[in-house]
Amino acid sequence: MAAGECRKKLSTTYIMVAVIAQIVLGILASSLSLVADGTRAFSDHLELFRYDRSAVPSKRFIEIITVAVSSIIIFVISIIFLLTASSRASSLDFDINLLFLSIGTAISLATNTVQMIGHFHAWRSDPVYSLSIYVKTHRSRVLHGVLYHILAYSILVSSILIIISKNFLIADCVTTYLISSLIITNVAATSIKCYQEYFSLEIARDEYESL
Repeated sequence: MAAGECRKKLSTTYIMVAVIAQIVLGILASSLSLVADGTRAFSDHLELFRYDRSAVPSKRFIEIITVAVSSIIIFVISIIFLLTASSRASSLDFDINLLFLSIGTAISLATNTVQMIGHFHAWRSDPVYSLSIYVKTHRSRVLHGVLYHILAYSILVSSILIIISKNFLIADCVTTYLISSLIITNVAATSIKCYQEYFSLEIARDEYESL
């Protein structure tokens, strides 16, 4: 149990540091897809947030509100990514620093791999664990985890194309579209989980107040 908690804390610490590093490197590289992928990594981690159902209703309510507000902010940011990518794609009036792009991509790949392993650990330890709209069975959860994270590896394809030739700058915009779609998927799943937790909170609140 202690080993499991320690692993979760280390994973969370690494992901938070990696998210910040990736966003900073994305800004330095002028790569919108890197910044978007850093946001995706955070939204994916938020989707796996475990609510403390043993806490008093007031504390649980704060947890739910915090996650809900974070999800709304992330959704707005994902729309901004889509609009900005469209603007950049129409003009292609931007350049990308290949060094920062390469470093950021390496961090992205490592983070995505850690998160995919984290999904499988969560699903194996909790057979009824479900945070996605369409994930209903253990088999479909695994399928979801694999497909989602394989799509997230598109950042590697984009970076390779840009490193080969700056004529492929459009790849950064296309990848931003894809990653923004993954972010919205995470937000939808997290929102449903928030609703489920709020519903269970109302039941717990009634039981708590009746004592």
